[in-house]
Amino acid sequence: MVTALVLAGGESKRFGSPKALARFGDETALSLIVKKASEAGFSKTIVVLGGYANVIQKSLKDLPCSFVINSKYQLGQLSSLQEGIRVLKEEDQAVGLFLVDQPLIKVETIQWVLKKFQEGSNEVVRPIFRGRGGHPTIFSQKICLNILQLDPNRHTTKDALLKGHKVFDIEVSDHGVLLDFDTVEDYNSLISL
Repeated sequence: MVTALVLAGGESKRFGSPKALARFGDETALSLIVKKASEAGFSKTIVVLGGYANVIQKSLKDLPCSFVINSKYQLGQLSSLQEGIRVLKEEDQAVGLFLVDQPLIKVETIQWVLKKFQEGSNEVVRPIFRGRGGHPTIFSQKICLNILQLDPNRHTTKDALLKGHKVFDIEVSDHGVLLDFDTVEDYNSLISL
């Protein structure tokens, strides 16, 4: 089983409100990602919340996912990844890492990355668009144990996933693997696409 893990635990300081609740048509950023992960074939979805946790949970209580609260979300993204990993079960053989501010990834791209992970023996598979790595990055359960040992004050999520691991990069034509939003201006650019 491959589990989707969506990191939505940030404070969204530059955006000014929870990025998870940003509207993309009739959906929110988080609902788009959860639905796409399910459609692409992930067995289940876990969403890690931190800042705005209560507001997001109440607003999106009907989503087909489970929520985990990272009480140490101020330590950054790696602490949220670690919190998500802590609730994995033995049958969760791998994790697909999604970021809540990247909702425009195409389902076909997610399926392709998942398929490439399942076909190979790589520890990490990530999509690349024009030479730049994006998401979802899929990694084996073996790496989870290593990630839990890292200090969020000294390491980044990128370091945790890529340094010292067998990484298979696959070039994709979907720039949604890179598109994110941190500010209102970024968001306005995305919704105009």
